Amino acid sequence: MKCGASAVFALLILVCALGANNAYALNFGRATINPYVDFEPTYDDNVFRTNSAPVTDWYFLISPGIKLNVPQRNNLFQLEYRADIYKYVNTGDANDTNDQYLHGAAAFNFPGGLWIKAEDQANKSHEARGTANTVVNGANLSRYYSNLVNAEIGYAFADRYKVSLGYQNFIIDYNLPQDKFRDQFANAATLTLFYQLMPKTSALIQGSYKRVYHDNGNQSVHEVAQTLNSNEYWAEGGITWNMTAKSTGTIKGGYEWKLFDYPGQKNFRSPIFEVDLDHQFTAKTGIKLSGLRQAFESDDYTSDYYIATIGSAELSYRPVTKIEIKPRGSYTDERYAQDITVGPQTGRRRDGLWAAGIDVTYNMNKWVAISAGYTHSKRVSNFTIYDYTDNLAMVSLKGTI
Repeated sequence: MKCGASAVFALLILVCALGANNAYALNFGRATINPYVDFEPTYDDNVFRTNSAPVTDWYFLISPGIKLNVPQRNNLFQLEYRADIYKYVNTGDANDTNDQYLHGAAAFNFPGGLWIKAEDQANKSHEARGTANTVVNGANLSRYYSNLVNAEIGYAFADRYKVSLGYQNFIIDYNLPQDKFRDQFANAATLTLFYQLMPKTSALIQGSYKRVYHDNGNQSVHEVAQTLNSNEYWAEGGITWNMTAKSTGTIKGGYEWKLFDYPGQKNFRSPIFEVDLDHQFTAKTGIKLSGLRQAFESDDYTSDYYIATIGSAELSYRPVTKIEIKPRGSYTDERYAQDITVGPQTGRRRDGLWAAGIDVTYNMNKWVAISAGYTHSKRVSNFTIYDYTDNLAMVSLKGTI
């Protein structure tokens, strides 16, 4: 099995981290540089996420990366690069792939209440099996390039009021011809007003506009893509808090409109919500809860969009300082906008995706961590061809300098 120069470099970093008695980040004044690597063997009992004749396989994920941090008082600059190298034992021709991630973030806080934030995430990656339309793509991986830019400028005035203006740009470009109708170019703007109810707790009112453009000029998908161009609007209200480092959260809800340019498409008008909670009960026990409901761009060319309602929970428990146990679970309900026909079945597709698992991590020291984990996932659809059950078992060895 040949993993290439990147894999060799990754293993060298890991060996250095394991053998170092006085390991430390590379320091250049205020800047710190942290090379790291994660080596993760995994057993998958349904590699292609099929509902019959599942294929089992082992794969090895090697993830070398490097982080740069430049903190300065209330300001911050971060840059991170990571490669994910997947090597399968028996199904390598269909599954071996290299993913690339580049992330940069900066935050500046000025005297008088002004702040500026910016973030850029670029990926050359693939969608997990079962995420894309497996009927269309079969054994092919859905690979893509994406870039997400977020920027925000805000100002705190008076004693209780804050205002922020956000901008977002998103690009995604798929490799497979049958996925090209999903190519997307989108711009969004968000205005948020905050009113402080208590120290560290504020009410918010938020309005957003997003332009989604699919027509990429590819004649093979031109007629499908141009019908998916749309304008989206959100109106939301809620509450956000950052009481202490042990308790943070945001709860907001409202209404979303997705209005297509093409008159034959089915517009979306419906309530939406978002929940994000993180609370530490004690130094050893914590919980994270998240929830979301909104319309998403379709991964099926016969449907304009799908509505997803998502909920997840993760507990964390430290029986001793160096060991952390994390049970987790999630459920996603996906409802597609129009009736579709797949084989002998016709109707409006609805999928339920269940996932549950547990991770146990032993932090040997600042530089080395060993983990073991298990994940059970199951999709139940009214179109049985989309059903699958999958079990993953993995161990992970991570080294950081």
